[in-house]
Amino acid sequence: MLYDLNDERWREYHVTPRYLAGSTFTGDPALQPLLDVGWKLNHDEMGNVYVNAPEQTIRLGYLPEGEDDALWKITAYSDPFAMPRWLVTFQESTPTEIVAGFTTALAAAYTEGPDSYLYYGNSNLAARDVGTPLAAAGWSHRYGAADISFHSPDGLAEVHLRRTRLDHTAEMTGHQERWLMLAGPPGNQ
Repeated sequence: MLYDLNDERWREYHVTPRYLAGSTFTGDPALQPLLDVGWKLNHDEMGNVYVNAPEQTIRLGYLPEGEDDALWKITAYSDPFAMPRWLVTFQESTPTEIVAGFTTALAAAYTEGPDSYLYYGNSNLAARDVGTPLAAAGWSHRYGAADISFHSPDGLAEVHLRRTRLDHTAEMTGHQERWLMLAGPPGNQ
């Protein structure tokens, strides 16, 4: 079926703040940075799309027909047959621009080599790196015993950093997370 993009029903809407707009339900804008650095695209018969680095150490899945509520799953490996070093998921409500920002940064790190994209980092350093620009944008923060939370000035977005030890298997299967980002009206996040 072909769509007439000039048809009024398909016009672009602009929403402010952008994180409330939700996904465009197409992976193309977020896939392009990875395809531009030579990654391979495959898909299955259900409409799921898979993009892999040539040496299979980073994999992205765009999974509209996945088994859970994660529309995007991105994993990085030190070896193609090893347990993932890290996993990032984005839910279906995540604006494509946010995923594209992540994949753009990932593509840049990939071109620099494995030390750039496999780095675990220090959680306290990461909290400072994230907290500084958020504080400059007026976000508040709260230090808890187990986490650090950042809240947008309008109360419609949150970022949480779990500071306690995580079970690596639970983290890599998406059952626990080091970072959790939420956006939307309270109760709909």
